Amino acid sequence: AEAAPPGDAESAARLRAECGAKAEQIQQLEANLKVLGAQVRQQTKLITGLKAQLEQATKDKTRLEHMTLAIQDQRMKAEQDGLRVRQEMAQLQEQSRAKDTELAVLRSEQRRLSVLSEGQQRMSLGVPKAELQQNFDELLIEHSELQGRAELHAQRVAQLEAQVQDQRRDLQVARLVEEDLRAGLEEARRGEDQLRAQCAEAEAKWLQALQLGPETTP
Repeated sequence: AEAAPPGDAESAARLRAECGAKAEQIQQLEANLKVLGAQVRQQTKLITGLKAQLEQATKDKTRLEHMTLAIQDQRMKAEQDGLRVRQEMAQLQEQSRAKDTELAVLRSEQRRLSVLSEGQQRMSLGVPKAELQQNFDELLIEHSELQGRAELHAQRVAQLEAQVQDQRRDLQVARLVEEDLRAGLEEARRGEDQLRAQCAEAEAKWLQALQLGPETTP
C-alpha cells in the first residue's frame, strides 16, 4: 500500500487527538449533568419539605389566631359580667340600706309601743286598745317580713360577692392564657417567616441549578 502523505497523517493524528479531547469533554459534561441533576432533585425535595412545613406553620398560626380571638371574647365577656354583677351588688346594697332604715323605724315604733302602758296608749293615741293591738301586730308582721327580705338581700349580696371573686379569678386565668397565646402566635409568626426565607433560598438554588444545566449541555 502507498504511504499516506505526511500532511494527511498529521491531520488524522490531530483529528484523533481532538476527538479524544471531545470525548473526554463529553464525559466530563455528562458527569457534571449527573451532579446537577442530583442537586436539582435534592433541592426539589428540600423545597417540598419546606413548603409542607410552611403550610403546617401557617395552619398553626391561624389556629393560634382563632384561639387568641376566642380567649379575648371570653375575657371581654367576663369583664362585662363582672361589671353587671358589681352594678347588681350596688343596687342590692342600696336596697339593703333602705330596708335597714325601715327596720330601724319599726324597731323604734315597737319600743315606743312596748313601753307605753295601756292607759298611756289611750291618752296619747286616743284609739281603742284593740286597734292599738292590731296596729302593733301589723307592725310586728311587717318587721318580720322586712327582716326576712333583708336576710335574703344579704344572702344575695354574699352570692354576688362570691361570683365576683370567681369571675376575677377566671379573668386572671383568661389574661394569662391570652398572654401565652400571644407569645405562641408571635413565635409561630417568626417560624413562618423563617420557613418562607428558607423556601425562597431553596427555590433560588433550584432555579440556579436549572439554569446551569442547559449551559453545560454539549
